[in-house]
Amino acid sequence: MSERVITVGGNQATRPIAEFGIGVFDVYYVDSGDGDDGRAGTTPETCLATLDAAIGKCTASQGDIIYLLPGHAESEATAAASIATMDVAGVSVIGMGEGSLMPTFSIGVADATFTISAANCRLEGVRIKSTIANVAVGVTLSATSDGSVVENCEFRDDGAAKELLVAISVAAAANNVSLIGNDFKTTAAAGGANAILSAAATDLQVVDNVAFGKFSTGVMLTSGVLTRATITGNKFINAEAAIGIALSGTTSTGILANNYLGGATSIAAALTGNNAMWSFENYVSGAAAASGLLDPAADGD
Repeated sequence: MSERVITVGGNQATRPIAEFGIGVFDVYYVDSGDGDDGRAGTTPETCLATLDAAIGKCTASQGDIIYLLPGHAESEATAAASIATMDVAGVSVIGMGEGSLMPTFSIGVADATFTISAANCRLEGVRIKSTIANVAVGVTLSATSDGSVVENCEFRDDGAAKELLVAISVAAAANNVSLIGNDFKTTAAAGGANAILSAAATDLQVVDNVAFGKFSTGVMLTSGVLTRATITGNKFINAEAAIGIALSGTTSTGILANNYLGGATSIAAALTGNNAMWSFENYVSGAAAASGLLDPAADGD
């Protein structure tokens, strides 16, 4: 029977995997500073150099995990390329390291992107950074990425005139996608179009994200109707315009709760398209020195 070192209650122990009631999965390690794509990648001592090499070793839908070690860095400067592609279902990519040691993917050509094209994947704890002007999309979740999660990631412009136009783009029919606890910031002198851009999707979750910067067409913008969406606990400040959340049309459904939106001008423009959403305790402010107003207004029944 296969064995694996598993941490339980803060203690490490080698146990048969079946004893814990979980299936067999593989773990790989990646470190650009000390890795080699010709290695096995199954221990930190035999780590790989690139994420794509690790993904190529994974088996679909068995829950394989890839750890990006502290300080890992990759860059892309090839037109129409993916800086990395998560195209094996059920794989989790987890970045280890905080601050300057957070694993970072730098995009240096306008139409390159980080792609999630397989279902039930997880991207966690990485930084996506644009290093030239007008990088189109940081992370692209394609129509086949159903059930995927982007969590606790950072999205950054590298400086003035080095904008990330859209941080996360969710394609039409990419259903049950979750965007949780991500952090979006632009430079004061630059800015992009959107932190989150979604086409029509079902069961989209946008939860506990923070955005602060300039987003010319809205922090979160949808180009299609959302069905059963959960948009809760987000804090969005848009210094470029008033729009915090703009849902397409008036028929998106779901829950809109405990969001805090700040914009540079009109309060009325900060939250739109939520006519068919169930709304609870959302606050909007048009000025830095004023507390937010409840939006939409409380039910009078």
